[in-house]
Amino acid sequence: MSKFLSIFDINTIGILDYENFLKLGAIYFHAFGVVIGFLLGFSKFFSSDGFNKSYGSVLQSAAFFLILNNGILIDQGTLRNDSRILFGSYYGLVLYSSLAVLVCFNYLLESLDNPWIYCKRLLWLIPFIIPLSYLIPDLYFISFIDTLGFAISIFTFIWSLSRILKTNKSILYFNLPFLSLLISICFVFDFFGTIFDKKDFLFFAEFIPGLVICYTILLERFFPSLFSKITVTVLDTNIVKEIELETIPEVEETQKN
Repeated sequence: MSKFLSIFDINTIGILDYENFLKLGAIYFHAFGVVIGFLLGFSKFFSSDGFNKSYGSVLQSAAFFLILNNGILIDQGTLRNDSRILFGSYYGLVLYSSLAVLVCFNYLLESLDNPWIYCKRLLWLIPFIIPLSYLIPDLYFISFIDTLGFAISIFTFIWSLSRILKTNKSILYFNLPFLSLLISICFVFDFFGTIFDKKDFLFFAEFIPGLVICYTILLERFFPSLFSKITVTVLDTNIVKEIELETIPEVEETQKN
């Protein structure tokens, strides 16, 4: 009996070590995604392209709110709870990134010209959310933001999926609604983790966004066409008329000959 218990203890220790190893690997992977997302997002602000700036703002906001909540991965206090300003900024960045993703998808799948114009206007959400965090109790405030963020992400998922199916886009574009679906799952984990005080749920709510950043960067690296839109330049009508006037006499001369 004692021999059986000793074997059981050894197996238990092995399982715990394996779980700790996986958790440690997840933390390093998450940290890598945050750092790369922060640096890449910062570099895109120097681009003259409106989409690159919008995409960079999404990466920057995601990296910042992951940094503010990073302590949840290692069972320590989070920066977002140190003050109400950081607490409100965290959820303001979360809400901004969700709406900015919808704007970027609209640019890639629709006829939106310059997404950066709309993303700049959405930045007012952050200073608007901060005072709300002072007025509304934490539980109601988090539930409100998570519900709103989930609704935005699910709408983005359904809209982008229907748009891809309607326009017969390449199978590569299905990665876009998949990313939006992952984001919506994060809000579910954060909501139930807060309501029932489940650290495992909060762990996944923090880990999945880091995974989304890494996955997005890989998509951009190997499939750059997914993050660009082909633009067709139309000639000026006056130039076209001049070309037609110049070519018509030549056609008439050839017909006479």
